[in-house]
Amino acid sequence: MPKTAHIQPPDGIDDNLKNWLSQLTINIDSELNRVHDYPVLYALPNKVYVGMTRYFGAAIPATAIVAEGLWVYKSTGWVQIV
Repeated sequence: MPKTAHIQPPDGIDDNLKNWLSQLTINIDSELNRVHDYPVLYALPNKVYVGMTRYFGAAIPATAIVAEGLWVYKSTGWVQIV
């Protein structure tokens, strides 16, 4: 999972801004971890929406999923992105 380095804000800036920047770094780490944690699926989800991303562990016969990988659902259907 991604992990950003926690860099201390430079000296000479306001303590409130330092605290805000530190919390922002923590929030970014949290969101990157949440977004990039995909359970492995072996069947299509019941409800799809444009922008949905899923990791399929294998090809799914008779569907657009032809290989293992990360896929995104577009208005034209599933497209493998990795």
